[in-house]
Amino acid sequence: FERTTERRLRGFLLHALARAPAIPRLRARLAAEITMLLRDASEADADTRRLTGDLRLLGAEAVEPLLKVIPDTPEGQRALLLRCLDEIASDPSVPTLHVNRIGRAVAQFLVSARKSLRMVMLEFRFFGRPELQAEVRADIAADLIEHVHEYELDQILDATDMALKRLGLPAVDPLLKHLRITVHRPEQELAARIVAQVIQSVHPDAPGETELLARTIDALRGCWRREEFPRGVMAIATAQAASHPATPPERHAALAEEFRAELATAPHAIQLLEALSWIAASPSAPMDLRMR
Repeated sequence: FERTTERRLRGFLLHALARAPAIPRLRARLAAEITMLLRDASEADADTRRLTGDLRLLGAEAVEPLLKVIPDTPEGQRALLLRCLDEIASDPSVPTLHVNRIGRAVAQFLVSARKSLRMVMLEFRFFGRPELQAEVRADIAADLIEHVHEYELDQILDATDMALKRLGLPAVDPLLKHLRITVHRPEQELAARIVAQVIQSVHPDAPGETELLARTIDALRGCWRREEFPRGVMAIATAQAASHPATPPERHAALAEEFRAELATAPHAIQLLEALSWIAASPSAPMDLRMR
């Protein structure tokens, strides 16, 4: 391998070595060599596809070489290496230490990423790994929501929606924080909608999570009362968040009273009706309130 400089031959030899048994001491070296070869590779090339498969098989040994090379790789090839990184981080056999190392690096990559690379990272499956630290998830969520107004395209908005859902409950606080300060309508609407959906995963017997649920309902309700927010969207998000079974019955009654008070005159009456339907659908809403 070391005696040849011909690219295809080097690729073939690296492929053979990566698949050979009983070479644990060579795995880190192989990962570094394959990463350097992929740095200038064409994604459509059959050799490239074979080598990316080898890199995924090398697993944890490929993490450091990838993280070292990605920042200085041309944008076209960087997408390929980023996808390899996601494949490795999504593998359940890869240790938690490496998953979080990748997560922290991705949070940094997102800061300066252009649209094409941001789109690649929005599709990362490892965001949903339960081992990914809450702090890392929160950092990623904060970056994703802050840049929504720059890419008001359905494809980007849909991908951001899915990425934030995969990040789960740790995304709630950064989303609420941004919701309170942003003036961009797409960010307001997306943040409210995601928070209302993600908060449904709160466990009723986890005090920290039920406290987060209460804070979330209060924050969304505060936005619904302010004219600078899309009030119909905020009403639905508030009621959807409150539909969680852990919401106290008196909270449902207070929200329903507020929504009904504006129903006859509000321009967003249809959305208020939808909000009321969320309250009526909650298992913890009193029966007489549901009937009304």
